[in-house]
Amino acid sequence: GDFLGGGGFVSMSSFFERSSFLEKLTIRCDAAAESDDFSRGLAKALSKFNSLKLFESQMNPRMAHKVLGALAGHTELESLHLRSDVSLENKAFSALSVLLWRRNSKLSDLGLDLRYDDANYMFGDPTFAGAMGMVRDDGMVAVSSGLGGKNALKSLRMCGNKNVSSSGWRAFSTLLGSSRSMLQSLHMPLNSIGNDGMTHIANGLAKNKVLRSIDLSATRNVTSSGWRAFCAVFQSTESALEVMSLWDNNIGSDVHVAWASSLASNQSMKELGMHFCPSMTPVGMTAFTHILCNKSTIMTTFLSNHALGRVITGDTNTVNTPELDLLLKNNRVHTAFGAARQKIIMYHFSDADSLQLFKEMDLGILPNALAWMSRVVEPGSNESGDGVGEDMKFDAGSVLLYKLLRDMPELFENNTGETRKRKRG
Repeated sequence: GDFLGGGGFVSMSSFFERSSFLEKLTIRCDAAAESDDFSRGLAKALSKFNSLKLFESQMNPRMAHKVLGALAGHTELESLHLRSDVSLENKAFSALSVLLWRRNSKLSDLGLDLRYDDANYMFGDPTFAGAMGMVRDDGMVAVSSGLGGKNALKSLRMCGNKNVSSSGWRAFSTLLGSSRSMLQSLHMPLNSIGNDGMTHIANGLAKNKVLRSIDLSATRNVTSSGWRAFCAVFQSTESALEVMSLWDNNIGSDVHVAWASSLASNQSMKELGMHFCPSMTPVGMTAFTHILCNKSTIMTTFLSNHALGRVITGDTNTVNTPELDLLLKNNRVHTAFGAARQKIIMYHFSDADSLQLFKEMDLGILPNALAWMSRVVEPGSNESGDGVGEDMKFDAGSVLLYKLLRDMPELFENNTGETRKRKRG
């Protein structure tokens, strides 16, 4: 991109006119190449053909509307990634809304990103300290309006915006809470959201039935009160949220405890990634351990959380308690029913006294209990090879059945071939 300039694109017009086969176009250029002529030449080139499925380029804030207008003719466009450290003009967002509202749009992946990789900003590279992001309040309203149409958008990246106020985030949260939103993945690190904005987002997510993952890393101007708003999301029976990426945020022990309590009955959330956030305290670990396995009774254990498989805080040296790790791994490698079964056996049938229950059990029930105990372990829906470790390579039911056979042979055939006679209740 640096050597082309606007004239370069114009001189290549014959190539683009014959480019009915061209599906992917990625343009890398620095700020010096983002002249008005460059954008005009690019827009003219894009108007010469209509076959693009992927387009990625840094944007000239003044001329972005011309490029987006030219992309309107690419009806097969599926992925659009725009990059800028400064805000685009309103007419650019109006052109973007046209793309999103277009009938039978195939656009499923939209990125409104900072100029460089997120890590350059997230870990404090001073070169990028002045980046403000491309979206302001008016742009957020336009994007939210466009996303409210009948479009195919499944993934949205919107990073590093420091000029969006609470009202802008409220407009966005209205979209999130709408049944029209088809978003499944939302990547929003490095935004200046604030407590009020985060509360608006949480309120929208609590009503969202399709979003599966959200990234809110490095949202450093949100305090405990803003993060606690997500309790409503975790308690919502409508939320489908499974993964939260929350790197480098100020999420402390009080939030850990509040989140743990609100996750007690949640059966969708699978991962809380709080890397480089404050490490979880013993109080927080105890709270998560309790909701993963409430040991009060067999029924409370059965009704515990069997979905959450990862809770990560602190740096790479931070470790959870062995029991918390065991329960998280148990949830990862089993279905919800299988995880509940493992916990019930481990915590309610692990000593000699509990085996007496089987000895006294009615013969009409005992075969069902033995079948439940010896059921083949079913794999969970999570990925394999996640470092489960030796401690999860056995089935608690098989261990219990072995103990029963060893300690209570009278339940089975004796050495003389006679069976123990018991009356059915």
